[in-house]
Amino acid sequence: MSDQARVLFIGDGKSGKSSIINSINCNEFTECIPSIVEDVYIPRGFAKNHTSLLFRDTSSAVEDDMKRQDLLKSADVIVVVMDGENEESGETIFSKWLPLIQRLAPKIPVIVAANKMDRVAEDKMDAVFSRILNEYDFVETCLKCSAKTLLNLSDIIYYADRSYNFPSSPLYDRSHNCLREAVKCILRRIFRIFNRSHSLYLSDEELAEFQSFCYGSTLTTENISKIKEMLRKQGGDAYVDEYSQGISEEGFLHLMEMYAQKDNVETVWLALRKFEYSNELQLLTPLPRLKLRAGQSVEFTQEGRVYLITLFKMFDVNKTGVLTAADLRTVFAPLEDAVPVWTQLHRQHHAFMNPACPRNCFSNENNDLTLTGWLSEWILLLHVAPEVTLHTLVLLGYADDLSLLYTVTQPRQVDWEKRSMLRRNVAHAFLFGDKGVGKSMLLARLLRTTSSTTYVPTLELATAVAPVVGRKEKSEEKTLIVTEVPAACVEEVLERRMDMCDIACLVFDVTKPESLQYAFELQKRFPRDMKVLFIASKGDLLPESTVFSETAICKQCAEFVNKYDLELPLLVNKSGKDNLFRVMFECAVFEDICVPKYPEEKKSKVVFTVTMLSILVGLIAGGIYIMRKRH
Repeated sequence: MSDQARVLFIGDGKSGKSSIINSINCNEFTECIPSIVEDVYIPRGFAKNHTSLLFRDTSSAVEDDMKRQDLLKSADVIVVVMDGENEESGETIFSKWLPLIQRLAPKIPVIVAANKMDRVAEDKMDAVFSRILNEYDFVETCLKCSAKTLLNLSDIIYYADRSYNFPSSPLYDRSHNCLREAVKCILRRIFRIFNRSHSLYLSDEELAEFQSFCYGSTLTTENISKIKEMLRKQGGDAYVDEYSQGISEEGFLHLMEMYAQKDNVETVWLALRKFEYSNELQLLTPLPRLKLRAGQSVEFTQEGRVYLITLFKMFDVNKTGVLTAADLRTVFAPLEDAVPVWTQLHRQHHAFMNPACPRNCFSNENNDLTLTGWLSEWILLLHVAPEVTLHTLVLLGYADDLSLLYTVTQPRQVDWEKRSMLRRNVAHAFLFGDKGVGKSMLLARLLRTTSSTTYVPTLELATAVAPVVGRKEKSEEKTLIVTEVPAACVEEVLERRMDMCDIACLVFDVTKPESLQYAFELQKRFPRDMKVLFIASKGDLLPESTVFSETAICKQCAEFVNKYDLELPLLVNKSGKDNLFRVMFECAVFEDICVPKYPEEKKSKVVFTVTMLSILVGLIAGGIYIMRKRH
């Protein structure tokens, strides 16, 4: 915010705008003044104001409309002056001035000042003021004043300063007598930041810490007892927990709402400002901007996983081991409409957030989210939308150094050159293949669910995420993200999405040779360095005595993969005893597995090897000749 607020005075001609500004400046009334007075500067602290104020007069003439409109848009506070003894002035404020502000500057706080109140009955403007406050949210207050007798002119300074620093309209909904939802979201975040015990109730120590941090003052034991007693009377156990005697999140919101209801929005604003919120309720704290190079990804650190587990247990209040839809609404209450961030991305048609959670991760029979599903969903979210994920964790109450939660991996090529494998805990596989080959069945298998027996073609990308266990008994748990790419989406994926892919899996139906041919043609269109794994699906449809390696389709596939030095196809079936997902993960992270080697590259390597051998032989022969000459 600027150290100086521009306060613009507008209103009907002869309403007394210039007289008010002049009387404030001179502290006395002057009869003969210019039609528009010079700007008046009110220094900070002159009338206990937090900010210096610049009062600017305007002309009411029609020919000055455009200039006045430009000034309106750049003002910080607007004072609309009415003539208290002129009935027409009471009409033009509704027909002209307030609609003009609503159209051009609806977010700028407004003060309505009825001038010349020394000449009229004290209650004359009450009905007009009531209508104004009911119809126009952006009007902060209405004042009765007089430039002649200096009535309430100091209030204009006070409310101009307060409206600039602590506007009530962004925080408080007068029509419903409550805090606005956006403010409640922010206050929920602040509550959770101070609830370091993760108990969902502010202890006396946590409440005192909030008071000290936000207001620089101390709460005594007596103060805290009075606050809790007042909350108990108004909300009972909903506001103060009977067991822990702590204040609930709803109780904390009610406390803040009471301040606003008593025209003490400064108290709410001071808390918001301490956490760097603007007048528009935008968080000004800079958040990480992740500029990822090709082949890089973002993963949670161990600290990040611990924090997510803490969040899960915090809101699993019934200790059932799952989060229900109601639990998730509570978790995400600091977000707009209390909608989980993954649901928001799904509604925005994010490519990798379909189907919606919990159908893309582990859940129970009631579609409640298990801890494994919760962790997997966050891992997927960070992988496909890292900045959104980190921003969400901040809004949910994480207040420590964000860099502790995540790590950015090295580009794939760097890891392969240095370590011969990707140092990653998350791999992303794409499933390609012709219609009906069983891609959706594999996706269902990852989540240990059954796919529909009736074939329903997939028309858009579908992604699932789940942990996979390494071959060693005590190996660290890894996460595999699998995206099904239906035929209808192949072009778009090849053009725009392959950077997200660690390994492309080409699925073909062992009973349909044409599906293998489709896979062959598709592989030729992949980026040359894209890892490729062939998966032979529906192995259970082969006759019992059939050995897959001896089938014509396997031999045809073997001939193709041998041409590119790829792995032989992996046969899968409904039994799921093929370690498919562990194999997919390991093929994705190890350097020399599933990397196609094209014939021309092989030829160039042979030529290079022969050339190097020739040079070496020549050097040896030359060395022998020189040695003989010397001896």
